[in-house]
Amino acid sequence: MMLAERAGPGEIAVLGEVVAPTLVVVDYAEGRAHQLGAVLEALARAQEKVRLLLLARTAGAWRTERIDPCPALDVLGDDRIVVELGPVEPTPAGRVQAWEQAVTALAAGISELDVEGYRNIEWTSLATRLPTPTLDGPSYRTILAVQMHALAQLLQAGVPITAPDGWPQQVLLAHESRYWSRVADRFGITLTPATRRCLVATAALWGAATEGEARRVLTATQPRG
Repeated sequence: MMLAERAGPGEIAVLGEVVAPTLVVVDYAEGRAHQLGAVLEALARAQEKVRLLLLARTAGAWRTERIDPCPALDVLGDDRIVVELGPVEPTPAGRVQAWEQAVTALAAGISELDVEGYRNIEWTSLATRLPTPTLDGPSYRTILAVQMHALAQLLQAGVPITAPDGWPQQVLLAHESRYWSRVADRFGITLTPATRRCLVATAALWGAATEGEARRVLTATQPRG
């Protein structure tokens, strides 16, 4: 089972009552130390066999350096529990195949979106005509980099936009920024580009489960005075 990002102490405590062998998976574990202590304590009470799999982008200081000491988390400092994962697609040929799969899936997904500027475009047809890239070198070591390249190429084929250096990250950010501007204009929101970027970053980092939480997050980012 995947542990929900917003699972609270009460929900986590239920893990101590599992009645069948259970695997608990925590993604982005490096940013969820506030949950891990409760998870380990709950699993220690379980009568059935349980396993905990932590997925993280780094095996760094988050395992050993914490603001709030928690004895249950001391086990995370043991390097013997760390397993480094290699690339999903280690060869250029495998990456090209993954790229083609990503382009096809992304085209189907974009076709279903009702977003100004992206409607009435034959995304599926565009995907079939994109040139096959050469995805060698360290820049495409991760599957995320391959998928970002696929999305950037697809968007540029349908609704081209100028990006600072042409890298997939910059291309996608340029498309995102254009979308933010259009939404702001539609609702009469007058904010500088820098403020918009700040608000989007805040929403992505903190998020909100309810309208009330969203208002509190956004209010906290507004300048005072």
